[in-house]
Amino acid sequence: MRPDFYSVGTCPHDLNPATAKTAIDFLREQERAGSTLWAYGGGETSATNWLVGESQRIAAQVGIPLTRVFTGLAYYHFGARLALGTVYKHRVNAYIRKNGVPKLSYAETARQEHAIFAASVPGDRRFMVGLPTPLALMVMSGITGGDNLRKFEDEFARQIKAILAVDKAIVIQWEMPIELTLLSLPPMFASRRQRMLQAMMDSVGRVMSQLNCKASWTIHLCNGDLKNKPVLTRRRQSTKVKVQLINTLTGLPAWRQGHTLEGIHDPLGDGTHLHELTARDRRAYGRLLRLPPMYSVGALIPDATPEQIAEQLLMMQDTLQNVPTMYGSTRKRVLTVGPSCGLGRRTTNEATQLFSKHRAVCKILDATGER
Repeated sequence: MRPDFYSVGTCPHDLNPATAKTAIDFLREQERAGSTLWAYGGGETSATNWLVGESQRIAAQVGIPLTRVFTGLAYYHFGARLALGTVYKHRVNAYIRKNGVPKLSYAETARQEHAIFAASVPGDRRFMVGLPTPLALMVMSGITGGDNLRKFEDEFARQIKAILAVDKAIVIQWEMPIELTLLSLPPMFASRRQRMLQAMMDSVGRVMSQLNCKASWTIHLCNGDLKNKPVLTRRRQSTKVKVQLINTLTGLPAWRQGHTLEGIHDPLGDGTHLHELTARDRRAYGRLLRLPPMYSVGALIPDATPEQIAEQLLMMQDTLQNVPTMYGSTRKRVLTVGPSCGLGRRTTNEATQLFSKHRAVCKILDATGER
């Protein structure tokens, strides 16, 4: 185990200045200690460049009124957004037939933030751009229709090509808050949930197949904003269904066509509460077919002590030890620890506490010889 992976979750200028300085100081401290650290950026928490912010801009452009269901970081409102889009479907389709789908802002924002990242983050670190899946963005924008989805996929492919033109070493991360919310739907919606998830994964595969260059990817099973819970149903996500989703993701044809899946981030809890692994969870994780070389556990959560976090990490390591690693024996899998979702919107004091907790977890694992 190497709990020295730290997903900053945002480019430094996206944080308030004091939090940004805290994050950068922490990265430098870890680098001096010899940690192999990936610092991720790319504006996934930017108000103008993330799922909700981008969907609001698109909805307004295609003619959907921005009612209150289009405000705030409320991923569980995707059903209301889709219903509203259905009401205005003819207006939306008329706009897209005339103008095409709106141009996304991801590539331009990535170009701007990459320059800041390169000047701010120490050492040989890789920049990441977080993107929602095309179907998730389309649904959150209130747009329906298979023909429109293919047009969104084409625009995503153009955006990703432009991002990789900035720096071919950039890592693209698929952000999946909508997908994780679907996992909390009750069993009565199982067939509908499975169809929706499969459609999202098929869409991701089609985008990747359009790229004329091979890229490095990570996947973030995202719990959304700072204190996001599965609000739609007030239920904890099913680990069994999450494992099925991971198996689908790691089985995408793109990984056999030259693209590389570097890692998956799996939140072990919501924004404030650590979920302790149960016997049922461990049995479910035992059904994983394969995992990428890096498996990041989002366990740095405010209400959990370092001892509790370390205990869950050791249990997770034991649970996953027999799961095959993708790309065969040439890549040894690393289990890492990162913060819970929403670091970019925490206060400086909250972020500092998480950094301190990260150090304490490392010390505990060092003492056990498991780091």
